[in-house]
Amino acid sequence: MVLTLPELIKNKITYGIVLGFAMISLNFLIDKEPEIGSQCPDFSGKLYNNKDFNIKQLKGSYTLIQFWASWDLPSLTNNLDLTTTYLKYKDNKFIDGKKFNIVSISIDQKQETYHVVMAREVYPWPYFICDFNGWKSTLIDSFQVELIPTNFLLNPKGEIIAKNLYKDDLETELKKYLNK
Repeated sequence: MVLTLPELIKNKITYGIVLGFAMISLNFLIDKEPEIGSQCPDFSGKLYNNKDFNIKQLKGSYTLIQFWASWDLPSLTNNLDLTTTYLKYKDNKFIDGKKFNIVSISIDQKQETYHVVMAREVYPWPYFICDFNGWKSTLIDSFQVELIPTNFLLNPKGEIIAKNLYKDDLETELKKYLNK
């Protein structure tokens, strides 16, 4: 069977559209973002103060892992909210947990922008990591983060117990685990 040019184009477009929808559908099926109940991916990096960090250091505590960027207004707003939450809960006694920590992983690529924001803002938690690889960071890949701000709350065993909790929702979740 010989097809004319318009038929070839029509068939290729149809094939491309079908293939495109199939790839989108397949992408949803193989989404690798860590699920609630799964173990947090093991990761390490250099902190803002140039010290080595590994997530295993915080086992035994409730930990929020948050992805952000210094150029992203929702991320900066969220960091302000997290400051209040962190100060309120950092020294509380939790069921099966020592305390509450935050690990902030930036997707910044420009060191200058990141350092200006870090120097200007005074965040009370010590765990800030940025490898300056942006969306190509291995940390982004490990968590399959597709938008910011994004976060994962870990229990003392390092299991993900909640995702994308902001402001009041984060406090409500933390209250569930307070030692009364």
